[in-house]
Amino acid sequence: MLDGYIDHIKKTSNKSLLARIYGVFRIKTNIFAPMDVMIMQNTVRTTSLKADRLTFDLKGSSINRYCKMTDQNFLNQKKVLKDVNFIEIDKAMNFQLLNMQADDRDELISIISKDSNFLKNQGLMDYSLLLVIESKLMEADAPLFRQSVDLRQSEESKKQAEPYLD
Repeated sequence: MLDGYIDHIKKTSNKSLLARIYGVFRIKTNIFAPMDVMIMQNTVRTTSLKADRLTFDLKGSSINRYCKMTDQNFLNQKKVLKDVNFIEIDKAMNFQLLNMQADDRDELISIISKDSNFLKNQGLMDYSLLLVIESKLMEADAPLFRQSVDLRQSEESKKQAEPYLD
């Protein structure tokens, strides 16, 4: 799969939104069972650690895609929100959370389509778009979009960590 992954990154002229993998390691000790660790590029680049931001894990579904918000002020959320939260917040705001030019939107859709097809051909699923919007960027109508993908999730397997994410 690694060779296919590298080819995919090259074929997309390095525009793929798949997270860049720097290494995969197995840690073995006498204290706990062997653990696989993947080191990946930080896909969230914000302009300030202090800026208010909204973070969404978007999958394009509404089934089990709501996260209870910790605060009525949207920007005080400390957890990653989901698709239904994005729709609700977008409706509640007096501007669109994600406002893109048509060419940018078309390019993003094309990249996501190519990434999804690559993952499908690898027998993988669970494509997520990690969208981070900073408050000062929301005012400038220039949200950052980043994504992350669970590359180890096969179509037959269950997601073991999901109950712990909410």
